[in-house]
Amino acid sequence: MSLALVQLPISDFDQIYDHVSTHTRHRNMHLREARTYQRQRVRYRVLDFLHALYAPAATREIVGMITGRNLFWHYRLRPAASMHYAQVQVLTPARSSPQDAVRLQNRFHADLLGRVQQELSGASGYPNYLPGQFYLRRRSPGMPVAHPHCQAAIASGELDQRFVAQLHSWNLELIHR
Repeated sequence: MSLALVQLPISDFDQIYDHVSTHTRHRNMHLREARTYQRQRVRYRVLDFLHALYAPAATREIVGMITGRNLFWHYRLRPAASMHYAQVQVLTPARSSPQDAVRLQNRFHADLLGRVQQELSGASGYPNYLPGQFYLRRRSPGMPVAHPHCQAAIASGELDQRFVAQLHSWNLELIHR
């Protein structure tokens, strides 16, 4: 399974691209997925992944990265030659478990459209920041990789160094409570 097998109808790509490139001056969007598990009657929240997208100004494409513990995908999303679909091109060999790959492939389209609809509707997307968790927030300029939050994320293995290195140029800030 691979993100390269994902095809979005061109109308959905246009909606996502228009939103990412015009909704904010930052030309980005981000998603976060976490899960809760329970051990000895105590509930724990664990980060599954952070997903960041950026629309470079001179092109009609979206570049994105998805990262988490033992997970890294770097991709480009752009219209295919047929102009009926947008195709995901994986730029870096993916690192993930087979279960994560299947889950990402099955939910990629719905997750992106859901986030666009959430932002367009003005629904509150602000999380309750929990101690020890990583979050993304739009910020200009983005956070440099030398920042202590970035270094903590890399050192803990929660986020891939390549993802963290892009935060500055994609106008994103890593929050760590």
